[in-house]
Amino acid sequence: MSDIIDRVFGSWEKGRNVLLYGPPATGKTRLISQIFERLKQPQIDNRGIVLDPSDTSSLPFSRPTKESNIPQPAKVVWSTFHQSYGYEDFVLGLRPSGGQEGLRLIPWAGIFLDAALELSDPRSEYKSVVIFIDEINRGNAAKIFGEFMTFLDFDYRQEGNFPLPLPLRQLTFNDSISEPIKRLNGEEVTIPQEFVFPKNIYIVATMNSVDRAVVPIDSALARRFDRIEMRPNMQVLADFWKLDLSKINKNWEDMSVFETAYRVLEKINYIIAVDLGTEFELGHGMLMSLDRDIPESEAWFVFARLWDEVIYPQIEDRFSGREDKIFDILKIGSLSEFSYAWVERKISGRDDVGRVINPVQMHKLELETIKRSFKWLVA
Repeated sequence: MSDIIDRVFGSWEKGRNVLLYGPPATGKTRLISQIFERLKQPQIDNRGIVLDPSDTSSLPFSRPTKESNIPQPAKVVWSTFHQSYGYEDFVLGLRPSGGQEGLRLIPWAGIFLDAALELSDPRSEYKSVVIFIDEINRGNAAKIFGEFMTFLDFDYRQEGNFPLPLPLRQLTFNDSISEPIKRLNGEEVTIPQEFVFPKNIYIVATMNSVDRAVVPIDSALARRFDRIEMRPNMQVLADFWKLDLSKINKNWEDMSVFETAYRVLEKINYIIAVDLGTEFELGHGMLMSLDRDIPESEAWFVFARLWDEVIYPQIEDRFSGREDKIFDILKIGSLSEFSYAWVERKISGRDDVGRVINPVQMHKLELETIKRSFKWLVA
């Protein structure tokens, strides 16, 4: 994952924002949390050493810290887009305020404009601002950014090739100075009419590529981001469970719970990729709570619960309305129903009804049935 973090910082250094996209549970949120930590703490460079002559201990040598790709210190701001999130929350909104003069509308800076005001404040300790946007396609991103979409392009900021003044038509200007704007910290500031967006504001956003209920990303917005795909990574699971992949396929009857879970996810993702496309695969993070340190017998029940609560609902969602496909995945009808978890639901005396899977909660079955069913599933 460190290589992806380096790609994010590399994009920022080149004056590009970053969009991390992929199915759920592929590590997008974890990655941006690591970026957050990297921004807060100096990183150690693996190349070179530093000698401190004033250090009289037996170890006066240390590793140097890495030079950051963006100016430090950096202020970090978190936001999550959703259906009711709007331009007023992200850029600039008008809120009612009562006083001696009666009710009036006061301009309030949103996150994006507040970042610009932060870097324009000579008293600020920050030299850059990093905005994290989770689930950017859950809101109408093009509407949320509005005309400020232009300033995602670093060419139109300070020190860019074509710096442009902010188009803040909601503000009233007097002698080329704006009316007071409320910042997120409660302070009031004014800006000149020819105010130019600061350079060192960076965005990293995440996007779920599977959710059918979200708003598609506008192409004009998307091309202002470097896009990094976060795909399911089976090697992460293999490393986490310390699996020897060369031995998994030798004898399926002797597979451990971790080898079986690996094979189950591998098989399901192959079927999904062939039928629907790789962007619909299941993320490896869905199985990361299956801890290798717990006893094997207990681990089978943990895996069964993950199947019931996480994996199988995702299969149903991917193949909604295609019951026959789920029958094929679960091998219903091709195996003996004796001690096999997944069977077809029957009605006494009727053979002319539609095919339905008999509901089952795997984690409530006997241990041997759980083991046999999952192993047969991938045999």
